[in-house]
Amino acid sequence: MSELRTNKIYPRDGLPAGASGGGIIQVVNATYTSDFSFTSTGGVDVTDFNASMACRSNSNKVLIVCVCSLYNLSTNQEIMMRVDINSGTYTDWVSRPYSTNSGISGNLCLVHLHSPESTNSITYQVQVKTHNGGTCYVNRDFYGNNNQSNSITLYEISG
Repeated sequence: MSELRTNKIYPRDGLPAGASGGGIIQVVNATYTSDFSFTSTGGVDVTDFNASMACRSNSNKVLIVCVCSLYNLSTNQEIMMRVDINSGTYTDWVSRPYSTNSGISGNLCLVHLHSPESTNSITYQVQVKTHNGGTCYVNRDFYGNNNQSNSITLYEISG
């Protein structure tokens, strides 16, 4: 006779809200390795720096974690990043502190919990802007080197 023993069995659609020990249903990750320059003061999409996810339930949420390496070439700049959710809803801007020196760089990290209330696929698009319209770059460090850490990760959390 066979015997099956286990400590826990998790439902295939994740754990319900309030359950201990989990609740992540799916994870989508996209990395960005291209070189992108911008001068926009109003926000511009970073070409091909996005990820899409369709939740399995209307009650689930999406945890957005985005890391972006930005570099400014000009003086008097503040470099900023946000995520455009499905072309029209935005997270708050996160920024690298304002500097009067030229050549500041930094990795910006954005964490946001989105409640889509839908099972339709939603695109999360990274946007950037600068304070005074000077030349700035995505995927460069202070020395102008490429191949920095740029990624957007989406976690569907059971609601």
